[in-house]
Amino acid sequence: METKDKEAHKVLQWSTLHDRTPTHALVENVDLVVVRNGDDVHALYGRCLHRGALLADGHIDGDNLICGVHQWDFQFATGVSEYNNEEVLAKFDAWVDETSDGVFVDAAQVRAWHDKNPQPYQRDQYLGQYADSSHEEIEESHNAYIQRLAREGLSVVGHHGASWPCFFNGSADRGSAAVERPATSDGSTGKVPAA
Repeated sequence: METKDKEAHKVLQWSTLHDRTPTHALVENVDLVVVRNGDDVHALYGRCLHRGALLADGHIDGDNLICGVHQWDFQFATGVSEYNNEEVLAKFDAWVDETSDGVFVDAAQVRAWHDKNPQPYQRDQYLGQYADSSHEEIEESHNAYIQRLAREGLSVVGHHGASWPCFFNGSADRGSAAVERPATSDGSTGKVPAA
């Protein structure tokens, strides 16, 4: 690859980059996932298109980078999903300079992508690297509870762990008479006596 006109930004040390192991890098406030494959290196947008999980927390299976949260797949050499070819991670120019033992990406290319795709992560806030506000309309079971535990810690559940009142009404108050469970798969609900 011709690198003369590239804005070289060193992201990793080549000699310590493990083969076929997704590795995180941050360039221009964009998360990247870098994958070494023998003597080649690939840099892709480092967030899963499904829910924004860091792809460096995933694994390689064959030629695919697999998201560690919901197992979405992307070919690490191209960024194209093998399952659905319309799902494509941005691919960035990456190269190795053995003289400096460095893996480089084109920072100008990443910056231009970022300008068109602003990132929702508030890295300076607690867990801000993981809080993807662009997917808030998608609610999976237990999200609110998990986010509450992340913000407030385990003190909100007491020493016996989570209970129905704490889990569903967002309060550890045991004074209420009952709390309604969420609907079950058959649509029924039930009342659970407060502890």
